[in-house]
Amino acid sequence: MARTSASDVADIFDTSIDTTVLSAYVEAASEVVDDIADQAPSTDASRLEKIEKFYAAHLATAQDPRVSSRSGAARSESYRDVDGDGNASYKQVAITLDPTNTIAGAGLPNAGLSVPDAKSTDDYP
Repeated sequence: MARTSASDVADIFDTSIDTTVLSAYVEAASEVVDDIADQAPSTDASRLEKIEKFYAAHLATAQDPRVSSRSGAARSESYRDVDGDGNASYKQVAITLDPTNTIAGAGLPNAGLSVPDAKSTDDYP
């Protein structure tokens, strides 16, 4: 069950997106925050609600028609000033609040390592 609502997200996110659509982003953020709550059960409900709200706002920036792109080929993340210092994105606020770094690692590729078989030294004189 979501800890925040679409109208709570709309309060911090200046957007033209309908609250019905924002609800889908709240549900997605809620699933991530459920994982955070499972990993860090001592995290208080107020903090989890804030993480969910800011992460939902971050996810919704993909839908917002007013989010500008840095190039013609790809859309970029919105870096709207949400805390008054001129540089924090909604995702950055959520990352700052997340004690598990779950959000910071979201979307990053998994690392892999492969080691070739070493030849036996018996093959060399």
